[in-house]
Amino acid sequence: MRERDIDESGSEIVRRLVEYQHIDVPARRSLPHGRAPLNLVVNAIIEIVSESGSYPRGIYASDPYAGGILVRGERGYEIHRQAEVGLMRFATVGVKRYPSLKAAARAYASQEWPDGIDGVPIDAGEDL
Repeated sequence: MRERDIDESGSEIVRRLVEYQHIDVPARRSLPHGRAPLNLVVNAIIEIVSESGSYPRGIYASDPYAGGILVRGERGYEIHRQAEVGLMRFATVGVKRYPSLKAAARAYASQEWPDGIDGVPIDAGEDL
């Protein structure tokens, strides 16, 4: 086990899981029941959007990307859903606006990861 894993709190592990959409086995084992608490997932998304303006970090609605993109909009926060419509051609298939970053982050987590992140289930009832 790496020294960093020993010192990481649950929120740091979940932040790493959300940011990179992957964690190693020792980090997985340190999560309660191998699950990521929803409140920590939402907090990680909020931190990333607050730091960079979007989630995934550095991806914006004008970028070629398949999936959901959470961005700061002029009147709140927006989740842009994009799909590949041709070879390396992407189109926005929907935009939903949210009044708060917390509401947008919660919606993003439930829409993008209904089965968990990298095999780690998200637990709506478990807080760390």
